[in-house]
Amino acid sequence: MPRKVPAAFYSEGEPCENCGKDCESRTWVPGWDYWGCDDCVEEARIVVFAEENCPTLYDAVMRSKSVNEVQRAFRLHRESCPKCNPKLEPIRLLEAA
Repeated sequence: MPRKVPAAFYSEGEPCENCGKDCESRTWVPGWDYWGCDDCVEEARIVVFAEENCPTLYDAVMRSKSVNEVQRAFRLHRESCPKCNPKLEPIRLLEAA
């Protein structure tokens, strides 16, 4: 009798190794050592950027409890921080003059 091949546990694609969401493509996240979906790759990019460039953003990101919160924290912070939004630098220089 032929053996039944078990169905894959994911439905649309391989799961993200960080959040578990099915994704059509995954990207290796070096330093974090997992294959991630687009959202989790973006989260990792934001955390690395924050750690290297802006302690205020890093604190906000570290308080976040989900990928969506990390992305939201970055968007909100970037609106007012010249370190994180280079377009704000000329405005800050004009205000200081």
